[in-house]
Amino acid sequence: MLQYAEGLTDRQAAEQVRADGFTILKAVYAPRAPAWLREVPAVRVLRRARVEQYHRDGEGVRWREGKDLPPGRRRLSSPHDPDARYATKRGSGWCGYKVQTPTTQ
Repeated sequence: MLQYAEGLTDRQAAEQVRADGFTILKAVYAPRAPAWLREVPAVRVLRRARVEQYHRDGEGVRWREGKDLPPGRRRLSSPHDPDARYATKRGSGWCGYKVQTPTTQ
C-alpha cells in the first residue's frame, strides 16, 4: 500500500495518487514490460479509471469535466467492483446494484 506524507491536503493527496497511477501504467505499458502485466485485472481497472477520469493534452493531465465523463451507466463507480454503478433515488445515492423484487398480495 502506498503511503503519503502527513500534512498533505486532499487535493495534494489526489494529485499524488493520480501521478502514481500514471507511473504504474507507464511501466506496465512500456515496450520491454511483460505482456501478461497488461492482463492483470487490477491493471485493467486502473487504466479504465485513468481514461475515464483524466484528459491528456499539450498542457498535461487534467481532471475531466462533468460533460466529458462517460454516461453514468458506463462509468466505473468502484475499483473494487467494476460492475457496480452509482445511483440515486429520492435524494439518496449509493454505489452498488439495483434489484427489482416482485411483491405478492
